[in-house]
Amino acid sequence: MMDQADFLSKHNDIRGRTEAQNIECMTGWSDALAAAAATQAARCNLTAPANDERGYSFHSSTTQLTVTEVLEAHWRVYSTAYNYMQGTCDTALATNEECVNALQMLWFEGGEFGCAREKCPNSYMTACAYQAKRYTDSRPFALLADLPPCVMCRSSYPICREKLCSAALVNLTRLYIDHLHKNILETSMAKIDEQVRLFGAKILGNIGKVPTATNTSQCHALQPITMYSRQLPPTTNFYAIGNLDEHWATSNGYTKGHTVGFAVHHNGTCGATVPVYTFYNDILGFVQLTDQSDKDYTTVRGLLKNPEKPNVIGLSCFSLKMEKNDLQTGWSDDLASKASAIAEICKTETPTTDTLGYMIHSSTAQMSPTNVLQEVWEVYANAYDYLTHTCNLNLTSTCSHTLQFLWFEGGQIGCARSECGGNTTQYLTVCAYPHRALPNMRPHTIAPPLPVCSLCGTAFPRCRDDLCCIDPTTVATNTTITTSPTTPESKECGQIPTSQLADFIRLYDKKENRNIFEIDQQVVSALVAKGVSNLGPAGRVAKALNSTACPFMQPIVVLRNDKRKKSIYTIDSTAITAANYHGYVRSGTMGYAVPGKDMCKATTGIYTFRHPCLGFVQLSNLTDVKKLLEDQKWQGYHWRGVEFYVW
Repeated sequence: MMDQADFLSKHNDIRGRTEAQNIECMTGWSDALAAAAATQAARCNLTAPANDERGYSFHSSTTQLTVTEVLEAHWRVYSTAYNYMQGTCDTALATNEECVNALQMLWFEGGEFGCAREKCPNSYMTACAYQAKRYTDSRPFALLADLPPCVMCRSSYPICREKLCSAALVNLTRLYIDHLHKNILETSMAKIDEQVRLFGAKILGNIGKVPTATNTSQCHALQPITMYSRQLPPTTNFYAIGNLDEHWATSNGYTKGHTVGFAVHHNGTCGATVPVYTFYNDILGFVQLTDQSDKDYTTVRGLLKNPEKPNVIGLSCFSLKMEKNDLQTGWSDDLASKASAIAEICKTETPTTDTLGYMIHSSTAQMSPTNVLQEVWEVYANAYDYLTHTCNLNLTSTCSHTLQFLWFEGGQIGCARSECGGNTTQYLTVCAYPHRALPNMRPHTIAPPLPVCSLCGTAFPRCRDDLCCIDPTTVATNTTITTSPTTPESKECGQIPTSQLADFIRLYDKKENRNIFEIDQQVVSALVAKGVSNLGPAGRVAKALNSTACPFMQPIVVLRNDKRKKSIYTIDSTAITAANYHGYVRSGTMGYAVPGKDMCKATTGIYTFRHPCLGFVQLSNLTDVKKLLEDQKWQGYHWRGVEFYVW
């Protein structure tokens, strides 16, 4: 079996050494590409097939080398034999095949890849297959002496991480160290490699994807995933995004560590659909995973689920002679419709909750498209400083629209106009683009020593009119595209079902150590008459389902274990399955609640703790919750998280 982690981490380590402005991270292993690499390795030939759309790098040696030795050999060829400014290799230092293979490994476009090895008659062959095939007339990446790394990243790789343009969403990888019983979640390939090399961690696979930076315009609910570690047994790591989890961790001997990435609390928020389940054992500590078979309570004995789970992505006629700028390829009626909707609002502010890019131009007189775009171009020519990536605000307030107009990623466009009334009539021209300009990136590459079109990518490999263009052999199947802008959901999703709310009264039976909730006043009175303590309302719940006002309502299921004289209240299907396994029986429902804070304006959490002997306690008083987290009250209870939210 190929050492996938070594190939991935070493690829990114070497690619980061270039300190290029646009080189991208290799995001993960592909079995399909590994199979393609195996087919090519079996040919025992250093030359890639000409008719294959994939890119290939090959290395041949007389002895079997490690992954590091193979990839370092490619790096030596590049660093000693390749002349970047001339775009040529010194054949006295490396063969043409060696140079071609090294440049493919360092081709700026990232994504998935796969590798394979083959024992040939007289050598050992290593082949890697890549999603993107190097364009032979282009430099492998943008390398400008006066600029730092990651300032010319594509919109699909907007984050700078370890000197590489990285995808907005990266793999969250689960590892486990057997002899330490340590659970690890990580996104950094360097840290994954360190855990494998130094501690013998096993890579158990990717459990989902997370962003490595916040973007509140795309998702308001992102919170950092923090790693907590502990020196004394149990030494397993714990990963959480909530303040109460942090309070529990720091109160129980855990030290706050680095941020792994960002996640959201609740299923469906910002499109997140993969929950990360947390289990805890007094001796072994934490394990956190998403695998459905592993999280089933029938296979995980003695572990406690924590339901507070993070859910785990310029027009050609005015273009400069830019070394990397793609041609706009055609008109899109869909994009024109999007532009029309923006123009009709009669505002010059760019929408912040849309994945599309928009150029907006305003004038007091009607102008032809040519004159509109000429004005947009003049802002760039007169006010924008490319080296400092700043605009002279004394000359313009529309720089962002100009930079969107000149953003290097090509594709289709759609434009629209609108006449807006008011004290002075304004005429708005709006153009919509499939790629949104990144505000912290240069809009395109300008490298005067290099010829035009010397940094074209695989999607736009041909140079025409000083622009990177699509291959003329490519046949377009239609002239429209479908776009689905992602709009983050509001924090206030739905409305309070005001007329249907009832007090969610908390009671406690000291004789049975039983936690009780009730909404029926007659039942409450009967329980109090039997000596049960009425601790007052924990909040309010809906008595009836009202999916019109609140589409997120779920029934609060009552689970009882009369043998142990314990009860638990939950809306979580996994918690119900777990409780059934431990002898709890479903005993009806107790109104309706929601799974997330601020859903339908619910803000009161019902917090759950469990004692191995005394069972469950559920409450909403934050003062008591914090004392329980610090083990200062009712000692021995384990934190399970927020079960649901009420009003």
